[in-house]
Amino acid sequence: MVFQPHEPDMYGQYHMSKLMWSTENDSELFSSQELEEPSPVSASDTGLKEHFVEKIIDSRQKGHRWQYLVHFWGYGPEHDECKSGHELSNNKALNIWLAENDDGLT
Repeated sequence: MVFQPHEPDMYGQYHMSKLMWSTENDSELFSSQELEEPSPVSASDTGLKEHFVEKIIDSRQKGHRWQYLVHFWGYGPEHDECKSGHELSNNKALNIWLAENDDGLT
């Protein structure tokens, strides 16, 4: 079948009422569609296993130090962890958080 350049049915047409918002995967119904969590990478200088920090979600001051709630790339919210500012030094996500908020690094 050959389409002419200005043929009205050249592209599929969908009515807006037929579109649906995407939803999270139900792992009980579709377990084969579950995404695998990324494995940690080895740091070249220390050999330790590390995960990529996607963003900092929240912060709190505990004593004289700051703690940050960290979200790791490729993981769900159940894997979010609190890390001290000292553990996150030289981290781009922390630099972004500090630029947008009034938290200290200690």
